[in-house]
This record gives sequence, structure tokens and C-alpha cells, in this order.
Amino acid sequence: MEWTAWEHTRALTFLHNRVRAILLAQGVEEQTIATGGTQVHLYAAGPKDAARTVVLLHGLGDSAHAWFRALPLLAWRGDRVIAIDLPGHGFTPPPDERGFVQPSEHAEIVRHILDTLAVGETRAVVGHSLGGWVAARAALSDVPFDQLVLVEAAGLEHEGMWESIDLLRIEHEQDVRRFFRTVAHTPPFGSGLVTREIAAMFRTPAVFNFLDHNDPREIIKDTELRRIQRPTTIIWGENDGLVPPVVAQRWHAGIRNSSLEWIPKCGHTPHFERPLLFQRKLEAALGHAPVATAIRDRLTAALPRPFRRADA
Repeated sequence: MEWTAWEHTRALTFLHNRVRAILLAQGVEEQTIATGGTQVHLYAAGPKDAARTVVLLHGLGDSAHAWFRALPLLAWRGDRVIAIDLPGHGFTPPPDERGFVQPSEHAEIVRHILDTLAVGETRAVVGHSLGGWVAARAALSDVPFDQLVLVEAAGLEHEGMWESIDLLRIEHEQDVRRFFRTVAHTPPFGSGLVTREIAAMFRTPAVFNFLDHNDPREIIKDTELRRIQRPTTIIWGENDGLVPPVVAQRWHAGIRNSSLEWIPKCGHTPHFERPLLFQRKLEAALGHAPVATAIRDRLTAALPRPFRRADA
């Protein structure tokens, strides 16, 4: 029987099955790879001879489905894109009785997947929240990649950090409502209808055990950030109440070769709250021209040569 992190929540099972079907219908590939003591589930899309591989890492309690917009679009842009279900999340079971793994262990899984599946000459890693923590740990562990994008990245030591972590200890439906009031600029429509299912999702071992057994050695200190040398883009919602905007400023101040992009009227999940603006900023961070320019260039390239513009 296939393992899923949402197997006890009927509404989330239905939703995730729909997202999975939509991705596969768009030609996204699905596979598992043995690493870190478990079978890691992932999605892959884009040309297998692409010049660059982009790895997408989701947040705590989430899954690769968080990237259902970015994955096919970046593949259309010409990147080879891999979205991973981290152990204990999505369709990837936990590797052992702990039910979770630490960020540095996740980082080694990223290393293995890049070594095994990456194509092209360059590699980029994009991480949201816990995924940003993992991406930063991967950079500090010299996992070989060239670009780093941190989206609302957790893991950097800051005042109020443990209070924010306690916010994720969701046991009851009222905790879900408090959570959304804190992390979102505008709580998502319909979230009140599935509070029981969302609460159950946060009670999985990958979330609850991780919060209860966090290793202080995994926390990233400001003094470590100078060791991250690769080009880095930091994308942050101006109204994030979970990992406050001051943390974005500290990532930016500590990583010398970095830029900081703000998303207004947005909380902790810009890829859900402001998806179009977030996507534009992500594509720009990866060096892609605006979508309108890409569409024009593709249409121009498809025209017979006599009909092309002189500068095309």
C-alpha cells in the first residue's frame, strides 16, 4: 500500500490526488529514488538535456505539491526541474522510527539526488521555510550547486524563534485558525472547512517529532552565513508573522552575494498567497526573462525566416 502523509485525512487525500493527476497530465514525470534509508518520491519535468537543473524543496508539513505551479512553468522555460517529497512528507515515508530527519540529513538527500539525477552544467536549489533551511544547510555542507533561492527560509537563529516554533504545535482546530491568522496576510478562503484535516497533518511525526526533538546544532548562526558564497536570492512576504521580515534582512546581510526581494500584502507562503508575483520573482532570480518576452521569442522563432523581425 502506498504511504502518504495525509492518509488519515479524506479531504486532503482527495485534494492531493487531484494535484498529482494534474501534474501527470501535464507530462510531469514521477519516480522514487533510494536514498537516506528510504524511497524518496519526487516529480521531474523539463528537457533531459537542459543546461540547468533546479531542485525545489517544500516547507514543514507540506509536500512537492506546493510547487504545482512552479514545476511545469520552470520546465517550460527550459530547466530540468525536480520537486522532492522530503522524508516523512508527501509520498515519502520516514526512514526510521523517529518519523523525521534533521535539516542536515535532508541536505545529504539533496546531494544524492543532484549527484544522481541532475543534468546540465549548472544547478540551483530553491527552498521554502524548512526547505530553505535545508537548502542553506546544503550550501554550508558544500553540496555542489551554483544558485540558491531562499523563500521565507527558517533555521536562522533569531529572537522569538522558539515562540514561532510553538505556533506549529497544532493539536486542535482552534490552533489551525490561530496559525493562519499569524502566517497569512489574508487567511485562505475555505481554510475553515478543513481545519480538522490540517490539524491532523501537523500531528504527523515529520512535524510533531521534529518540533519536539530539534537539535540546536542544526540552527544556523549569523557567523556561518559568510561561508555561503554562491549567488543567492531571498524572497520574503512583507507580512510574515511566522518568520518575521527582520530575518530576511539578516539572511541578506550575512550572505554577501545576495539580493532581497519583497512581496507586499503577503505572509509566509507567497507561492500560495501571491502566486503570479512570486512566480515572476522566482523566474527573475533564476535568470529568466519575463514570460511575455519568452512567449514573443518562441512565436518569433516559429515563424518562417522571411517573416521574422530583423533583430529576432
